Amino acid sequence: MRDGDIYKWRWKDDQRDADCGLFGSYHCKSQLAICEGGRLFDTFWDLSPTDNSFLRQSDVVLTLLGNKNELTELKDNPEYYRPEDLVCMKHSNSSGAPTYLKPGAVRDAATMLNLAQEKQDDAQRAIESAKRDLLRLQEAMEKIRTGDLDVYL
Repeated sequence: MRDGDIYKWRWKDDQRDADCGLFGSYHCKSQLAICEGGRLFDTFWDLSPTDNSFLRQSDVVLTLLGNKNELTELKDNPEYYRPEDLVCMKHSNSSGAPTYLKPGAVRDAATMLNLAQEKQDDAQRAIESAKRDLLRLQEAMEKIRTGDLDVYL
């Protein structure tokens, strides 16, 4: 384990979560860990480790995601890259946390085409919805012109 290593983690003992009551054993945990100063800690409380955020390696199952010292912070458009080329540090207590790009990763044409298709599909749905709105408004205006004021716009 090296300083800067980023891990996805879970407890080795599944019963631990069941024994923790309503909020479970992952309450106030991001399940993302980073090694700093030779110690492993959960990133829920940002990069300010507290006694509650330190993890014992013997208690957790770790999946190495990368080392932040070997990754490039991605400033925008993570959706242009394959998910496996990214290390996303965002979680419920840190929506502004960085997303890192793994070495050698480049924008992926297939991923970008899928995104473009999704956006095109969304735009088409918006057009169809707007057409229905226009028709409904035309019908309402016709009723108003004929004296029926019990319409909703």
